[in-house]
Amino acid sequence: MSLWSRGLGFGLVALLAVPFATGDRVASTNAQDETATQVIVASETAMKDVKSFHVVGVVGGKATASSFSLSLSGTGGGGDISVPGATLKIVVAAGTAYILANEASWLKLTGSQATAQMVANHWIKAPANNGNFSNFADLTITKDFVTEFFPGAATHISNTGGIVTVHGKKTIVLTDPEGDSLYVAAIGPPYMLYVQGENLQDLLTFSHFGDAQLPAVPKNAITLPGT
Repeated sequence: MSLWSRGLGFGLVALLAVPFATGDRVASTNAQDETATQVIVASETAMKDVKSFHVVGVVGGKATASSFSLSLSGTGGGGDISVPGATLKIVVAAGTAYILANEASWLKLTGSQATAQMVANHWIKAPANNGNFSNFADLTITKDFVTEFFPGAATHISNTGGIVTVHGKKTIVLTDPEGDSLYVAAIGPPYMLYVQGENLQDLLTFSHFGDAQLPAVPKNAITLPGT
């Protein structure tokens, strides 16, 4: 499938994204007549410019499923991430990443029983650009997150699906030959609404554009040993 995996934090979390095309936007008054590239460029711009948004995702099969529920802004955000063997909360603010997890999750993430016991059920913190945390932090920054969906040209993407209504919203459907689909709002700003994998198990849902509720910065966080 053309959805591709990106390692996140300690190499354990996978976020799937569609490599859609980029290029110069050409204005159109009819969304259905726009080319796939025009829709993609417009959507990328809108998603990068929006103040905040929320994304809920499920990635992978039953045995390897990862899930996340995150609010993003231009400077950070956070939420919940679950992968096989680990569940954590993350907050990113003012260049600092904060993570909360239980002992079993920290053991999975670090491989160190001593570290897991020390930091379990405590908010820990580290610079957001720390090698162990930067990929987690990228998940909470709108421009970093959206950039991963538009890494370069992909001329095989088409909008032959036309305009369909999904959950009461008119969307432009962009599909690649493998069957992966991106649903872009056809009315109003061209925000990404859904990303659906060809296996029907991978699904990302976007919402709360401009008014996503960002988590509070944790108090009394401790510094993770070795960072």
